[in-house]
Amino acid sequence: MLVDGAFNVNSVNEAAWCAMLASLRGSKLEVTGKGAHDSGNSTPVPRLREPSGNPGDLWNGFRELSDDQIRTLASEIVREVRDRGPFQSMGEFVNRRLASTSLGLKGALQAAIDRANLNSHATVERFNNTGYPFRSNLPEPFTGTGTPGWLTQADLLTALGPFITVRSDTFTIRAYGEAKDTEGKVLARSWCEAVVQRVPDLLDPDPNDNATERPLDLTPINARFGRRFEIISFRDISEEELAA
Repeated sequence: MLVDGAFNVNSVNEAAWCAMLASLRGSKLEVTGKGAHDSGNSTPVPRLREPSGNPGDLWNGFRELSDDQIRTLASEIVREVRDRGPFQSMGEFVNRRLASTSLGLKGALQAAIDRANLNSHATVERFNNTGYPFRSNLPEPFTGTGTPGWLTQADLLTALGPFITVRSDTFTIRAYGEAKDTEGKVLARSWCEAVVQRVPDLLDPDPNDNATERPLDLTPINARFGRRFEIISFRDISEEELAA
């Protein structure tokens, strides 16, 4: 019931998103008939386990993202999380909203990809519209949507899917306390921070109870309070640290 290395998609930490998106940075990828491809300082985002072409091959290859593109994408994803979140399910994160606004056009990841303009070089000419007098009424003459060289949210989810979640089992809790004299004047203040983790074990260590059973089958204490929380760390916080 614990996932090692899970990542909460409600995070608004750009550095954390960069780390997740670039988890395959520098990895080697087997290309059919061509041996191993070394990504070097780039991050491969393959659609197939063994593509038949190298990066830059729109039809048979796969996408590679530079560090700058990863940072831009992470920034746009954080923007989507702030606009749409908090997500209460993976469905809310992946799918578009049932709304008539821009949120109803695409999901958070696809919106971030499009706004980051990551597919500007993955296009092919569909037809030449220069001979039409009213070209503004014609659709965009370049497309490449869906080709292996065109980055989609499905490509990102292939790598991120096993590790992402919409909730965490580890929480940071901060508390504040103060002491006052008889006239209400504050004599002292104190701040503290605790990191707590919810574990699979139930609060009451009854040997007949199991965390995977229905609450109605548990002891009254476990049915009411559920899983136990453990304090991982505890520290005092200064007022200067809070201000920073």
